[in-house]
Amino acid sequence: MVVPVDVTLAARNIRAHELAHATWTPTRSPASICKANGVTHDALQRAVDCRIGYGLIDSDVPDYWSGTLTDEDVARLEKEGQQLLAEHGDAIRESIAKRLAFQIVSLAMTVDRTRLIDLADKLGGEPMRSLVEHVAEAAEVTLFPRGRYRHQRKVRRGRSGAGPKVSAAVPFRRTIALARLLDQLFPPEGVPPRGRSKPSPRASGPSWGQLTVEEPPRSAVARLAKLRTVRRPSDEGTAIRRLDRLLVDGRVFATKRHLPGGTVLIDASGSMGWSPEDLLKCLEAAPAATIALYSGRGNKGVLRVVAKDGRMIAPDLVVPPCGGGNIVDGPALEWLATQAEPRIWISDGAVTGIDDVEYAVLSAEAQRRQITGRIQRLDNLGAATEHFSHLSGSRKTRIS
Repeated sequence: MVVPVDVTLAARNIRAHELAHATWTPTRSPASICKANGVTHDALQRAVDCRIGYGLIDSDVPDYWSGTLTDEDVARLEKEGQQLLAEHGDAIRESIAKRLAFQIVSLAMTVDRTRLIDLADKLGGEPMRSLVEHVAEAAEVTLFPRGRYRHQRKVRRGRSGAGPKVSAAVPFRRTIALARLLDQLFPPEGVPPRGRSKPSPRASGPSWGQLTVEEPPRSAVARLAKLRTVRRPSDEGTAIRRLDRLLVDGRVFATKRHLPGGTVLIDASGSMGWSPEDLLKCLEAAPAATIALYSGRGNKGVLRVVAKDGRMIAPDLVVPPCGGGNIVDGPALEWLATQAEPRIWISDGAVTGIDDVEYAVLSAEAQRRQITGRIQRLDNLGAATEHFSHLSGSRKTRIS
């Protein structure tokens, strides 16, 4: 065991953490624990750190809540993240998000939690910040189901002449559950070792509803196809098209500009508060794109493709396709990640699973899919309309 020996607060907390490891963590090798439970070593390490940290807090270890990261550590992490983004661009965002999420699991019980969330905001904006926040919340919920074991500690009688022994109240099986959760959120490369013990159905945790994708016949021609190509006035070319501009700016020629189609996914749940008329306005504002709505009820949901290849379905079908709940945000985002770019998700960001219940782990998974799928989220109809109008050169689409 190697620990810093200086007198700083961060060094004292590191020493307390490592000593608690030596006392509270099972003596079996990490490799055997990973093999027995089918988890990766990285996920297990972070889950064990989380259990130890909360155990120290609940055991009233002085000042452990102040964390172990120094200002220099945070500055170094930010510099490394900015350098990686400069070298690799968006391709590295998932790796940075995973690193920060795993780091915050280890430090979720300290003030370092806030510092890491702020760092995620600097490196990845709202999607990464939200992901890291929800991972920290999911870690606490997993270790302390329904608040059990929180603010508790085990006190055992020591040997004769020795004082009582204090240990973490959280059973080690909750640590394994947290490690499985981390592997679920951030699937490891390759196949993790298959454990001899399988999690029970009750331990499997929250889940998304079953998604059905519908593609009704598209008959109404919505001038979307015409928006794929836009002509802009130019002062050079081979054919005169805008003679009326001869005395204005001399741009009598025209050049073609191809507009990207992309894909738009619209959250049509009740929390968005949209009417069918609002949804139709959104369709009219979008340039040539594949557009789909989704909503859910109970344990299932429907994603309905309402416009594609310049045609759309009947206007009376442009309504929430399956009740007023979310239920299937995760599978819907997974569908969106396989469609053409740019990918736009119009939603308030609130996601739910079966029975329309919000869970931190599902929120974290949705944010991860947003990052890995290079999906841009727009909050409301106004932001979406402005975005689409900009793409289409302020030309509106008419539904006929």
